[in-house]
Formats: sequence, C-alpha cells, structure tokens
Amino acid sequence: MNLLAEFAARHYGVFRLEHARMLGVSGRQIDRARSRGELVPLFGDTYRFAAAPPTWRGELLAACWAGGFRSFASHRAAAALHGLPGADRITPEITCPRWRRSHHDGLLVHELTGVVFDEDVVSVDGIPTAS
Repeated sequence: MNLLAEFAARHYGVFRLEHARMLGVSGRQIDRARSRGELVPLFGDTYRFAAAPPTWRGELLAACWAGGFRSFASHRAAAALHGLPGADRITPEITCPRWRRSHHDGLLVHELTGVVFDEDVVSVDGIPTAS
C-alpha cells in the first residue's frame, strides 16, 4: 500500500483500482482499507485516500480516470482549469470518446467524435483537459 499511497500523493490523493493492481495491491487489501475507512470511493473504480483532503482537482482527475481511456476535463471544468471567465467548479464535467460514455452519479459527461487527442487535449495541473 505504500507505493500506492506515494502514487496517489502525486495525484491529489486519488487512484484507480488498475493503478493499485499495477503496484501490487490486491483487491482484498483495497477492501480492508475501505472497511477501515482509509479509502473514500469516488466514481466507479476510483478512490481517494481519506488522509488526503478532498479537492476539486482530485475529484476532476478521478472523474477523467473513471471516464475511461481518452476522457478529459471539458466545458466549464476545462475553463476553470485554464482560468477563464464563466468557469464552474461545482460539478466535474468530462468528455469521453463516442460510444464509451461513462455514467456516474455526480458527474456531467459528454461524448464526442473526432477529437485529435494530441492536439485537442493538454495537461493542466496533471489533468487531461480540453485545450
């Protein structure tokens, strides 16, 4: 769990179950940590360590990860990350590739075709974000 905690510390305290598995943490260890209140479930298979303070950026990164491959912060959330007027930090807002739309409570999800990921998406504070 130490490697996972170090990984999460670099990512606003959040991680996916896939990250845990890649770092050698078993599902049983995750279940125990959840039952002890050490992990807070976010969206789908994303979690935050309870010791890490909840942040808007952490929740948004977890939303992007829960959205699946090539999901990114978009619309008002992307505007907030870019510091633009009219931005909104209330609801995490992401875009997913068409037909891979993710459904999670508390998450506003759009789907889109034709995104050129390398040109249309940039990293802002470590979060994949619409440019």
